[in-house]
Amino acid sequence: MTIPAQVTEVFAPSDSDWVITIAYRDGVVRSRRINPGRITEEQAVNFALAADRRTVVEIASVQARRASDVAVVATGADGFLERMRRING
Repeated sequence: MTIPAQVTEVFAPSDSDWVITIAYRDGVVRSRRINPGRITEEQAVNFALAADRRTVVEIASVQARRASDVAVVATGADGFLERMRRING
C-alpha cells in the first residue's frame, strides 16, 4: 500500500512549514508550526487561532515566517556576559 504524498507531508516537517507567532491582548504569546506549507499565510494564522481556541479580536500582533527562515541575534550578548562577570566578581 502506497501512502499519497499529500498525506505524508502533513506528518513530516518541512522547511516550507509556517511558523506563526501570535501575541494576544492578554499578554500570552504562542508560536505554532503549521503544515503543510502549501497553505496560505492567512490559512496558517487561522489554524493557529483555532488551535489556541481564540478569535481574531484577541490578537495584538502576528508574525508569520517559514520554518526555513532562521536568524540568530547576538546583539547585546557581550554586555550581558560582562555584567554577569562583574556581579559574580
